[in-house]
Amino acid sequence: MTLSTASSTNFFTPTATQWRTDTVNLNSFIGNSILVSFQNTNEYGNALYIDNIKINGISINGIGNVTNNVNGPNIKVIPNPFTDNTTFIYSLTEVEHVRLSISNMMGKEIKVLCDNKQGAGEHKLVFDAKDYPAGIYYYKIAVGNKITTGKIILVK
Repeated sequence: MTLSTASSTNFFTPTATQWRTDTVNLNSFIGNSILVSFQNTNEYGNALYIDNIKINGISINGIGNVTNNVNGPNIKVIPNPFTDNTTFIYSLTEVEHVRLSISNMMGKEIKVLCDNKQGAGEHKLVFDAKDYPAGIYYYKIAVGNKITTGKIILVK
């Protein structure tokens, strides 16, 4: 699908009349995890303006989880937003292979906090982000074949 807005060789900031509303039918993906990605390709720079994304009628704006698989592992991230470090807290009912990774906004995996078998009980993993720039990052935790993803915000 290709979407377009007004073009200009000067810096462009959209006005209220230049916003578009587009709908993409994702019904064929019901019951599956999806990743929605936006790519800006044009001859006039790299500004891309996106606002009020709705999936299944649930608005995805500002701070909060982008996705959270209801069948995936339960995880708490405290604090979020955070400065320097944040803690991931989750519980296992039995021995399971756990993989917890952090990705940047481009989807590049930047840190793996855990990738091994863990026993039953509560577990805490700390993401030390002192050496990373402020911004939005994404976590993905896989416990066995169940996955949960979410957004974390690093502020400096």
